Amino acid sequence: MAYRLVKARRLLECFGVSCHDVKADSGGLYMSCSVKVAGDLIRFKFPMNRLGYRFIRELERLDRLCFEGSVNPEDVKILFTTLSVPEVIYKHRSRLRRATGLIRDEKLRKWVVWRRVTAPTRMERRQVKA
Repeated sequence: MAYRLVKARRLLECFGVSCHDVKADSGGLYMSCSVKVAGDLIRFKFPMNRLGYRFIRELERLDRLCFEGSVNPEDVKILFTTLSVPEVIYKHRSRLRRATGLIRDEKLRKWVVWRRVTAPTRMERRQVKA
């Protein structure tokens, strides 16, 4: 687990993400992080479970492609919005739709699409509760 934390932190920092600390809740371990995307500071929780492991594998592949110059790093940063709250996903949904095509892992891509599609209804539910 410690190896994955160090690996994830190193990969996230390659894309300009600042990792603050490691926390635990009912869902398991996660890193609280923030990144600047399109002029907005976005805070998100990077999970240390299977979903996080899938993200790590994709980030390794995308890091190599960014180094080669075939992928824009800003497009990769937009993918971090899926780990944020529904309001942020809703705000950046058109950019996220374009960046979803970068993901090769089918299960991760389906999860990202699901988060993007359900963001408006989840956002409405959160506003009703408040």
